[in-house]
Amino acid sequence: MGLLSKLTWGGKSAFGAEEFWTWFQSAEGQQTLSTALGESPSASSAVAKIGKMVRQVNSELAWGMGIGADQVRSFEVSAGGIRKNIPAVQDFVTAAPQMDGWKIVAFKQPTADFSAKLAASGESIDATTVQVAPSPNREGLIDLKVYVPTPAGCPPNTVAELGFIFLDHILGEYLVMTRLGELSFESTLVAPPGVIPLSEFAAQLADASNA
Repeated sequence: MGLLSKLTWGGKSAFGAEEFWTWFQSAEGQQTLSTALGESPSASSAVAKIGKMVRQVNSELAWGMGIGADQVRSFEVSAGGIRKNIPAVQDFVTAAPQMDGWKIVAFKQPTADFSAKLAASGESIDATTVQVAPSPNREGLIDLKVYVPTPAGCPPNTVAELGFIFLDHILGEYLVMTRLGELSFESTLVAPPGVIPLSEFAAQLADASNA
């Protein structure tokens, strides 16, 4: 599912979630959403309008929108990776009414078959090549060392940025915020013994969370 994302920061305003969902269902809102999902020249202004409406509820939240394989449109509300915003996301989504043709989703969801491109070289890195070394800590969270297969000389900040992107896409935002502790990232084409694929760790974490 492709996402159109808008991330902004700040505080809360008096315009609440109920007002947002009222606008969302209005003729203006539905037209804006449809335009944002299209490829017309007006799409960017429609995306900006949706972002403005979300910011009026809480400008620390992010959002995404797309159409699934079943042709159901989804509107995703994200905490922007910030743990303290979890209740705000839950309140926002809980306030949404049932709407035909729409699925309202809390937090960025895991993405299948994800890959990322290095801006400098254009080289693609597949999520299946990312390895991790998990280690439970005293706080009940899991510290994680992430091995990202980037070329030699890749800047550490780029490696960390890619690592965070892979974690969000493969684990999903909620598990990243609630189950992971200290994170570290290393660029390597040959991970050390004892590591496991990120996808395998994601499955283990999901199973443990659902138990």
